[in-house]
Amino acid sequence: MSLIIPPSNGALALVFDSDKPCYSYLRLGQSKKVVEAREKQVISRTASAGTYWYRSAKTYMDALAHVVEHKEKYQFGGAILRLPCI
Repeated sequence: MSLIIPPSNGALALVFDSDKPCYSYLRLGQSKKVVEAREKQVISRTASAGTYWYRSAKTYMDALAHVVEHKEKYQFGGAILRLPCI
């Protein structure tokens, strides 16, 4: 496992290498910044361990507010997911 540390972002994600569709995945840009996150859909070999750190509570709350405001885009199996907050 390793940490992805986006240089200009307020969050970190614990990840591991996989290609199994039972996990959630992150797609990274050239600077290792997360540019896309998908639940149970392989979009890269960067699987999410489901553990995230945020620089501050405000950073997390801002990201969560965005997900809730656009919940139709961020639902999976009837649940609103926090993965896109990263």
